[in-house]
Amino acid sequence: MKAKTYVLGDLIVCVLRDGHTTIEQTMIESGEPEKVLEMRRDFQRMMGAQYKGIIEKLTGRNVVAFLSQTHVDPDITMEIFFVDRPLDGFGAAEVIESVLID
Repeated sequence: MKAKTYVLGDLIVCVLRDGHTTIEQTMIESGEPEKVLEMRRDFQRMMGAQYKGIIEKLTGRNVVAFLSQTHVDPDITMEIFFVDRPLDGFGAAEVIESVLID
């Protein structure tokens, strides 16, 4: 599994690639990807409080929202956390007005 975390202001995004287990890969190859996605959603829902607790302990911020999404092909899972205030030393650009170019 490959993992990378991005921090932008009050947003923390953990991207996991190539994390399907052997059993999940077998299910996918057998034409049952929806069962894998359903199982992952259930697991992520059950682990949500623990994941939020870890982020809160690591950052010293309260997690105000947690979202989780899994994709089969390519094998990517994203864990997204919104915290109550920006993390020091990390920033994000905010686009206020967009300009259309013809």
